[in-house]
Amino acid sequence: MNSLHIIAKAPTSASIAELSAIVDEGDVLIFIEDGIYFARTEFSPSSAPRFNHLECYFLEEDLAARGIDILEGMQTVDTRGFVALSARLPRSVSWY
Repeated sequence: MNSLHIIAKAPTSASIAELSAIVDEGDVLIFIEDGIYFARTEFSPSSAPRFNHLECYFLEEDLAARGIDILEGMQTVDTRGFVALSARLPRSVSWY
């Protein structure tokens, strides 16, 4: 069963390892709140994204609130898009 992983905490090597170990093909990731800081690590042009094979989104409002620019290739959603993702997937896993 596919899941929506809602990542709301800043990345650490431990959290990245935990997330990598648990996500399955077909899962979707959305980065919100301090999870937005993944944009500076996993999704920066100079690094190899660990989650490249998954559908990943960043919440636009949280990117703007933290002054993080949208990088080429990043998918973003607004609050309505977040709700649509939640409705589309049968279960959610929150990472706080």
